[in-house]
Amino acid sequence: MRNLYLLPFRFILASLVLAAAFVGVVDAARLARAQQGSGMMRVATTGRDAPGCGSEAAPCRTIQYAIDRSDNNATILVAQGIYTYDPATAADCFDYGITTAVVCVTAHSLTLLGGYSGSNWSLADPAQYPTIIDGEDAYRGVIAQNVTLRLEGFTIQNGLAKGHTSGSDYLATAYGGGLQATNTTLLLRHMIFKDNLAQGGDLNAEIGAAGIGGGVSLNNYALGLIDNLFEDVVFAGNLAQGWRGNNRGGNGIGGALHAYNV
Repeated sequence: MRNLYLLPFRFILASLVLAAAFVGVVDAARLARAQQGSGMMRVATTGRDAPGCGSEAAPCRTIQYAIDRSDNNATILVAQGIYTYDPATAADCFDYGITTAVVCVTAHSLTLLGGYSGSNWSLADPAQYPTIIDGEDAYRGVIAQNVTLRLEGFTIQNGLAKGHTSGSDYLATAYGGGLQATNTTLLLRHMIFKDNLAQGGDLNAEIGAAGIGGGVSLNNYALGLIDNLFEDVVFAGNLAQGWRGNNRGGNGIGGALHAYNV
């Protein structure tokens, strides 16, 4: 299932999935209070990953390096540029399937803000200073697990979620090419999810494995509902693709967005 439109939108309650799920809304002020904490770091493609990086004068080079050295509820400002998977700083981060992510948020809650020029850290403008997380058709864009995450001012593109090629159908199912969030409270604002793919793994089985949530997949297995707020989020060209089977191909569910129990 592919979404073939480019349509900025705001929504408070939305259901863009083929299952019985909805994206709930949390009061923005309450979510902001929950994410206030100590610590601010900066990232720029011209920076350097080294102990003590993160200041205006000496930003870190990769988002993951800054995340791994940030405090709980810290804010990380990210300058314009393209950020890709870096094996030197990558976290060992998997959630469904066999592909890890360019950015992994699992240890603590964070605020990630893009759209900075790199010379002025006081004002963000994502339109003028595009800040891109690029999976290069080989990695997910972002994985978030068991945290609160505010993600604002980024384009997440060319992400890939690929299911396993052996084991159960559950393992072969692929979730969230651009963003896979599990038991996570999300605030997404001024975001673009573009050309991401969730593709079921090749099990060589009678029924092919499913691809779910090409752009974004939200899964909540905890008790109770998780509140999320989406504002000015664009989906374009994302694809959820089931793999071929010997008898029947797998399902493609939610090209743009899939949500379960949220």
